[in-house]
Amino acid sequence: MQLGLGARAVEVNVTKHATESESKVLSAALNVFPPDLRNNIVWERSAVQGHYGNPIVFYRAVVEGEQAEMTAKYILSSLDKTSLKYLLSTLESRIDKQGNLYLRLHKQYLVDGRIIAWDGDDVVKVIIKIGRKQEELEDLLRKTLTDAEPE
Repeated sequence: MQLGLGARAVEVNVTKHATESESKVLSAALNVFPPDLRNNIVWERSAVQGHYGNPIVFYRAVVEGEQAEMTAKYILSSLDKTSLKYLLSTLESRIDKQGNLYLRLHKQYLVDGRIIAWDGDDVVKVIIKIGRKQEELEDLLRKTLTDAEPE
């Protein structure tokens, strides 16, 4: 896939609840990144207490520059056909005025290394920061995602 989005940064956010294993959650979230980058990802960690006193931990990782472009390309080229169609049909609501693309990926499928778009609960949130005008970015993504659709 020829992407050339010009991604400046990719931010990945994941939440670990009390019943989840930290290593499994972070391992799943690492699958968002290309294999060559996974050993270099640094997670910021912040913990809060849930409504019933249960611990909730938030993790955040950011890659910039060339690593951001590689990660954006990896994510978009790894989506299955159903996810591509879903992303195309909801694209307008996923791009903000600053040219950021917002994705939600199914955390459980990421455990198996599969990148599936998912707007339900239990997700890994991804922000691809591109910084193009909204309309220009929508057009580019539509073309890119349409070209990426398997026959």
